[in-house]
Amino acid sequence: MIAVNPAIELSVSIVLYRSDINQLASTINHLRISAESAEIPLEVAIIDQSQRPSYSHQIEHLCTRLSCKAFKLSHRITSSNKGYGGGHNVALTMGLGRYHLILNPDVELSKRAIKTALDCLSRRPDIALLAPLALDANDCESHIAKRYPTVLALFARAFWPAGLRRKVQSQLNHYEMRDLARHPPLQKIPLASGCCMFLRSSVLASIHGFDERYFMYFEDFDLTLRAASLGETVRHADVVIHHYGGNAAGKSFLHQYWFVRSAWLFFSKWGWRFT
Repeated sequence: MIAVNPAIELSVSIVLYRSDINQLASTINHLRISAESAEIPLEVAIIDQSQRPSYSHQIEHLCTRLSCKAFKLSHRITSSNKGYGGGHNVALTMGLGRYHLILNPDVELSKRAIKTALDCLSRRPDIALLAPLALDANDCESHIAKRYPTVLALFARAFWPAGLRRKVQSQLNHYEMRDLARHPPLQKIPLASGCCMFLRSSVLASIHGFDERYFMYFEDFDLTLRAASLGETVRHADVVIHHYGGNAAGKSFLHQYWFVRSAWLFFSKWGWRFT
């Protein structure tokens, strides 16, 4: 059951599976600074799926050290690894504010990110989901907003070597929305990344959060498409984050298996496009 408390302006959920603790501390500090700039209290749910008591102890210590009255950190340890969407769904049942931020532990918000996002959502009740402009460690745009993928573009981007990817570069550029304008800053997008999503909590409640059949990958695309039935999905170029993530190609065989399995589920649910 997802309950919304309109007395809380913004709630946040961060799901961990043995994530780097130093990076998490930096993520939390940037989140606190952004909340202070927006002059709002924040309630942050840290969902710990590590299954490692020593790791959980460190996370508990971190939450105790950084938590305060205006910046409340709640640490919830799950009995099993429920996957990315399943972990966030645990946080959703703990109670939401008027708006909710889904955030990765490797994402750092800019100082004015929260204020800019909430001001926009307040002015535009037709917006269901707002995504940021993402930069990488070198301050280059990460192009996390996407168009609906073809099977070819998706798997070329994830698994093909760089030389072979160049043969389908135009399709990859289209998928990654490299033509997406920064001005005006608010632009409609078909698909958003789960690394950082500002959502109207009433929308999250209406769509019942994430589809937990996706253990990892594509749960964010699925959520975006379901949210789009209740309002606009947009990218705001003045809401800036740094994202220190990676993709499936550089990960283990198990991650690649989850990628392929989730891609199959996504296309089977929403429609296949091959080229």
